[in-house]
Amino acid sequence: MFNYFKADFFRATKESSFRGTILLIVAISLVFSYLFRNESGQEGYWETQSMLTSFIPLYFMSITNFFWGEDIYYRTINNVIIKSNSRSSIFIYKVAATLITSFAIILLNLCLIAIIRGIIGFQVSGYYLFTIFCNQLPIYSCLIMLCIFIFIYLDRSYQAYISYIIIILLFDQLFGFVIDSMFETNFMDDFLMMTNLKEICVNDVFFTKTSSVALVFSIVYFSASYTIFIRKEFK
Repeated sequence: MFNYFKADFFRATKESSFRGTILLIVAISLVFSYLFRNESGQEGYWETQSMLTSFIPLYFMSITNFFWGEDIYYRTINNVIIKSNSRSSIFIYKVAATLITSFAIILLNLCLIAIIRGIIGFQVSGYYLFTIFCNQLPIYSCLIMLCIFIFIYLDRSYQAYISYIIIILLFDQLFGFVIDSMFETNFMDDFLMMTNLKEICVNDVFFTKTSSVALVFSIVYFSASYTIFIRKEFK
């Protein structure tokens, strides 16, 4: 697997989508930091970060496509499967690589906003950044595993892109509307990942109801992805 890691690392340095993702993160961070430049202190930082949570899950698509894209079915993955005694090790490697790369993108976003706001004149503590990251991590993990599941389940990258975008942008609104119309209760609010990602409070409590739901769904997506991957026929 180490040789495969080296190959992926070299490919990432040449991949235009990775460079484009990083440049897009920088550009969006600059724009929203400028828009909230009059908001002082940690509240201003959180307002900026809350707005950016609508965009961060979309970055996961290019990362997931890199590790789980169409080359799985037509090129790179076949060589690894032939040489490997088990698909399980390949699956674990790719999941770990996708999660680590995605977490790095999230941290880059958090640090960029902190640096930009520091230049403006508003300092943000490292502990505050770490707390935000930890509180958002379960939901982000759930969304990353959802993206992996979609890319493994569907045979074409464009199908996975469209499906993931629709879920990210529309699921919360449609699901929330249906539940509100049928029931006079908010018991399903913890299942609205994107909504909770924007509204999550910065506190010292990690295992909230929302984070617990996110972790459960992460395990479900992981298990489903693994089952499909080890049984699927590759060309």
